[in-house]
Amino acid sequence: MPTGTGSESVCASTGASPATAPVGTGESAPNPQPPATLALKETTTVAGGGGAANVVITEEETGVDGTCSAGVEPSTKRQKKTTSKVWDFYTKLTVTHKRDDGTTEVQVWAKCKKCSYKTRGESNKGTTVLWNHVNAKHDVKKGQQQLKVEKSEGKDIIETYKYDPEVSLKKFYQAIVMHEYPFVMAEHEFFVDFIKSLRPNFSFKSRITTRKEILDMHLAQKKKLFDQLKTISCRFSATMDMWTSNQNKGYMCITIHWIDDNWQMQKWIICLPFVKGQHKGTVLASEFIKGIMSWNLEKRLFALTLDNASNNNKCVISVVKELNKLAKLQKYPPLICGGIFFHVRCLCHILNLVAQNGLTVIGSAVKNIRAIIVILKNSPLQWEKVLSNTSHKFLNLI
Repeated sequence: MPTGTGSESVCASTGASPATAPVGTGESAPNPQPPATLALKETTTVAGGGGAANVVITEEETGVDGTCSAGVEPSTKRQKKTTSKVWDFYTKLTVTHKRDDGTTEVQVWAKCKKCSYKTRGESNKGTTVLWNHVNAKHDVKKGQQQLKVEKSEGKDIIETYKYDPEVSLKKFYQAIVMHEYPFVMAEHEFFVDFIKSLRPNFSFKSRITTRKEILDMHLAQKKKLFDQLKTISCRFSATMDMWTSNQNKGYMCITIHWIDDNWQMQKWIICLPFVKGQHKGTVLASEFIKGIMSWNLEKRLFALTLDNASNNNKCVISVVKELNKLAKLQKYPPLICGGIFFHVRCLCHILNLVAQNGLTVIGSAVKNIRAIIVILKNSPLQWEKVLSNTSHKFLNLI
């Protein structure tokens, strides 16, 4: 290893000053100074040069680029950039080793992130030893085919699959979205421990990274849908309804519906804007127009389905008026029949109103039945008597 003549600093691994013991000459200092006390970060026992030495790595010794900067001249040979995937499982350690003849050398060691295994990590050593340890001890070779057992018609079928951590992370993000889990779930101690028991090398992201990745997935899916809608020539029907969050804030959910070329019904939520203030018909109409125009769908609307609230009636009138005005200004086909059939009343809401109106007729009888059930369930003795004299099939309905 190339060595220098020393500098004015003191090497933390040897404790010798270059002024009294020049590096590379083999001379010994007549009055060696005791080493300075430094905060220890990593200790490694290294054999070389006919003997063994305890090498201490400190923050003061190791620079930003991972080389020793305290009294040791680095190698003049340019270090290659580590591009192998095996370094995802190892940490590079730069250590300073003192030989018996007084000379020093800078060594690169690789420490496994999953266990205490260490080995030399210079570029001329290759990565075969590193991969052998990872494959033998941790089973984490990327792209390696593995076996899984699936059941089909009562029989066990063995199939091959390839483990991809990126696919697993994407499925985890999808689970957060679909089940409305909090982002901090990625940092829950026992959940992470459970996943590690299934796949020890699985690397979780922080809650901040998880949030960013999910938002990126949303933007990518939004762009994909936006490009798909450009290729569709038919008109779209829309539904709009208000939704109140657990923070007591009002949001408008806008969904579009159409039939594709395979005669399959498609529906997508395109907007969920926050609606400030009172939910008047004109306010709802303004938010709906903004949402539709952000997707360039104002020219291709067929109908809008709403429930029978009074503010929705005013909302539809404002939407029809605004869309006809835009059609006249931008000279594109207006709403069908001028928007006479644009408003479609929600059938489910109509059936709900019919059911609620019918319950008012038998409301007193339903109230008495509920009161009897409450009394029976609050008294274990009376409940046991009912069980002994009544069919259990009927009680299962209560």
